[in-house]
Amino acid sequence: HGLGAVRAADMEAIIVDTVEYANLIPGEEYTLTGALYVKHVDEEGNVTEEALLDADGNPVSAKTTFTPENASGSVEVTFTFDASAIADGTELVAFETLSHDGVEVAAHADISDEGQTVMVENPKPAIGTTATDGTDGDKTVIADEKATIVDTVEYRNLVPGVEYALTGTLHV
Repeated sequence: HGLGAVRAADMEAIIVDTVEYANLIPGEEYTLTGALYVKHVDEEGNVTEEALLDADGNPVSAKTTFTPENASGSVEVTFTFDASAIADGTELVAFETLSHDGVEVAAHADISDEGQTVMVENPKPAIGTTATDGTDGDKTVIADEKATIVDTVEYRNLVPGVEYALTGTLHV
């Protein structure tokens, strides 16, 4: 049981959990159901879990139905969800259950298992500006009727493809 990590929080984050299995009946249909949980650690080091909810308040989950050709192997469960509001540094843990004919036959749900855990990297957007005289590019603006100031804005940690509005005002 191990997670492939998507480490940037995006409007559509994808986490792929690769689950290894053993002792299944080849040719029989199985269903692997997963859910994501948020790992919380308090000041004393106590670990608790909380279901990760989507924008509608439903648990983030995924399901894969498969028919193994061999008794042992692996299968992937893919979680797709909006991670843009998840705080930087949040640890998400995948819990999985395996069912055959509607009966749970195996489970892997350990909030402290590093193999089931990914860390969300969601750094806050930031900007920095450099204002210069629009005429010659220096830091001194000539006082006349048509002074121009060019403010070059550098940005970090924005989501590609999302539209942002940048507004500037001059202050004395």
